[in-house]
Amino acid sequence: MRNLFGTLFAGAIFLASFFVIRGAYSGISVWMGAHPWWAIQVCWIGVGAGLPLTLSLTFLRLSFYRSLIISVIFLLLAAWVAMYGKQGFAASYAEDWLAGKLWYYGSIAVAAAVFTNLFVLIFAASKKLTS
Repeated sequence: MRNLFGTLFAGAIFLASFFVIRGAYSGISVWMGAHPWWAIQVCWIGVGAGLPLTLSLTFLRLSFYRSLIISVIFLLLAAWVAMYGKQGFAASYAEDWLAGKLWYYGSIAVAAAVFTNLFVLIFAASKKLTS
């Protein structure tokens, strides 16, 4: 059973990262508010940044609903920070460096949160299918 857990865990991480990176190359990250120059870069960084939260949610053995609620709250906060930074940066005609950093790091956090949400959903579905 331990080997099955490891296989499901690795498969869920692979699929979640694949969907986030594929979404970046498809233009979904630009559609979600990332700047076109660094839209793919924030998704690659976001997958790596979302891994610690994903690991902590998994190894704390929280229920599916608690993990999903935590990851959705993380997604909402990250989206708010990214949109706040984007609006401030655009309103200042690219002069407000703090707003630009909020937009950039908020976009990384959005990618990390999407990765975490996808992992929670895929991992729960794979555990349900194998039980």
